[in-house]
Amino acid sequence: MMLSEKQIDTFLEVQHSLGKLLYFNVENLRDYVIISPAYLVEVLRSLVTEKQFWPKSGRFPGILKNLQETGFVDKKDLYHLWEQEKFMHILPYREYMVEMLVHLDVIIAPRTSFELSSSPLSEVSRFLVPCMITKANDTKYLEKIRLCNTSIVMAYKFIEEVIPPALLYRFLGSFITMWHIKYYKEKNRETMMLFSDLTVVQVDPSHDVAVQVRGNRVVVSFVHAVKKENIIPTLASSIQECLTNAMLGICQFYSTLSDARNSQSMPFEIEFGVFCKSNICFFHHNEIRLNSPWFCSQHRRNHEDVGYLQAWFSEKEPLDGCLNTCIGLGRMELEQCPSDKHLRRLVGELSLLKCRELAFELGLKVHEWEHFENQFQHQLSDDYKFEAVRSCTDKSRNFTFNMLVCVLEKVELSNHLLCKVLRDVKPDVSGISEDSLNSLPSNNLLLDLSNHIGNRTMQLAIELDLDSSTIQQVQYKYKNKLLEQTKEFLQIWSRNQQPKPTLRLLIKALHRIGKIGALRGVRLTN
Repeated sequence: MMLSEKQIDTFLEVQHSLGKLLYFNVENLRDYVIISPAYLVEVLRSLVTEKQFWPKSGRFPGILKNLQETGFVDKKDLYHLWEQEKFMHILPYREYMVEMLVHLDVIIAPRTSFELSSSPLSEVSRFLVPCMITKANDTKYLEKIRLCNTSIVMAYKFIEEVIPPALLYRFLGSFITMWHIKYYKEKNRETMMLFSDLTVVQVDPSHDVAVQVRGNRVVVSFVHAVKKENIIPTLASSIQECLTNAMLGICQFYSTLSDARNSQSMPFEIEFGVFCKSNICFFHHNEIRLNSPWFCSQHRRNHEDVGYLQAWFSEKEPLDGCLNTCIGLGRMELEQCPSDKHLRRLVGELSLLKCRELAFELGLKVHEWEHFENQFQHQLSDDYKFEAVRSCTDKSRNFTFNMLVCVLEKVELSNHLLCKVLRDVKPDVSGISEDSLNSLPSNNLLLDLSNHIGNRTMQLAIELDLDSSTIQQVQYKYKNKLLEQTKEFLQIWSRNQQPKPTLRLLIKALHRIGKIGALRGVRLTN
């Protein structure tokens, strides 16, 4: 029986899941199938191996030294490793193997410049191999820069006492592709801040993010060049959202390798860190109270000012409500079909239970809701509420606002919610010239802004009128990498012809998703 292409894909994916072969159904990898999974072990062994098994002659010792001290390997050196007799069988497929190692986060293609889009893999000349770094931090960065008056600290505390090294390497790889590795000047030398026990990246000239492992904690420090009071809350919360999303995605990947009954949906807790005597002490983030101190029982010390830590979870800004004089939607509005952004705004106004009730009235089945709930379990609830409601409206060819009004009445919700959905917003744009508001934002502005969006990436894309297929393609391409998704969405939007992408439209979209505060941290003029 001749199989169709779809049947072949299904067959290969099933066999891959059973471990009988290796097949990655992603761009640049789907053209090859590794019939023997042990072949991949040979590819890994060519690069990731102990010093005692490393070749002792020619260029090989220099390649190893560079790997251990900096974590980097040049592409030409990687190819040189495969020129050894025992690895020559890899050479005919070297481009594919590089793509595969990047896909598995064994090697990382770090950013080389602050641009919206990263270079194609074929143009990358060197890669980072996190698991090969053996050099420990030998700088005074933590003692001189990461201080109580310049930094806010959070941590991912794992339930298990030992964090799997592979998990940390993947998280480090995800972390490094988000921002530029920092170069720290100390005395007469400049050091790249990439070590076996510490990594520091530069978000912008004023902000650094430092990540280190301490026991079963992954400690994240957000450092300002002058003082922590100058840290921009939307920037801190967005960084937290991006890192948490990446950590959850990686943990979910590894949980599939263990017994599902024992796997944790959230194998770690998020804690806040406080500089206490000569150490950093931690407490669960739920324990923080506005204008209330935190008492460290270990050191018997009261910390009066911990409110600044709320920057990690800065609140979203509310949108304007409906006036008492509003009489609801007019006839022409009621006959319109709600767009994706109208549905997104609507579900944002509903609680999870009310949205579930609304979706059921629209015809959604219980198992379909549970599917969306499971698919988006590590994302904002607004994301899967939107997908669930949209899936219902997609089934109706002529779904209108009028039909939506009827459903809202059935679930005892005010039809004035739709007024809020359709009403234009007027964010404060004082101080920005009309020419700037009506012009295309520069790449530098879009790049700066991308650091402030966090887990509101999908909502921003919808507000910028990107179509659903484009959003899904970008999400698939950059799975678990929110910052990369944001950069791609902004770049795609900036190329639109209709409507013309302007700074004014961008500001309104930010206002809609509760990220208008992000404008404090970016330059609004070209």
